[in-house]
Amino acid sequence: MALDTVERIQQISRVYRLLLSSVLLLLYFATSDSLLIRANHENLYLLTSLIWLALVIFSTLGRLITRQDFLIETSANYIIDFVAISILAYACGGVESGLLYLTLPMIAMAGLEVPSRLSLLIAVTATLGELIVEFMVSLESVTAETYFFQAGLLGTTLFLVSLGFNLAQDWLRTAEAEVEKSTRTA
Repeated sequence: MALDTVERIQQISRVYRLLLSSVLLLLYFATSDSLLIRANHENLYLLTSLIWLALVIFSTLGRLITRQDFLIETSANYIIDFVAISILAYACGGVESGLLYLTLPMIAMAGLEVPSRLSLLIAVTATLGELIVEFMVSLESVTAETYFFQAGLLGTTLFLVSLGFNLAQDWLRTAEAEVEKSTRTA
C-alpha cells in the first residue's frame, strides 16, 4: 500500500486507542454510582485502565518522536490492547458487559495495517482472550447462565473481519500497483 494510506490507517488506529483507553478510564470515575460500567472487580478495572492508558500514551509519544512505525511494535500494541480489553471485560462481567465488542474496529485496522498471518495471530489472541474471560467469569458465577456461545460468535466475527480487511488490504495494494504502473507508462 502507499505510504499515505498506511500512515492514515496508523493515525486512525492511534487516535482510536487513545480515545478508547481514555474514555474507559473516565467512565470508571464518572459512573461510580450508576450501572453504565458494572465492575465486579473495581480495583482490577481501575488498575488495568491506568496501565493501559499509560502504555498507549507511551507508544503514541514514541511513534511521534521517532517518526517510524515498526511492524513488531504495531503488532505488540494490538495484542496489548486486546489483553487490556479482555481484563476490563473480565472485571465487568465478561461478554455480557459488551466491552469485548470494542475489539472489532481494532481487528479491522489490524487487518489493513499488518500482513495477513500477523493479523490472524492478532485475531487468535483476541478470541482466546474472550474465551478465557468467559471461562473465568463462569467459574465465579453462582448462576448457570454463561455466554460461551456469544463469545464463540464474537470470535468467529473477529476472524471474518480480519480476513475481510486483509482482502481489502490486498485489493488496495493491487489497485495502487496498477495506478503506479499506468502512470509510469503514460
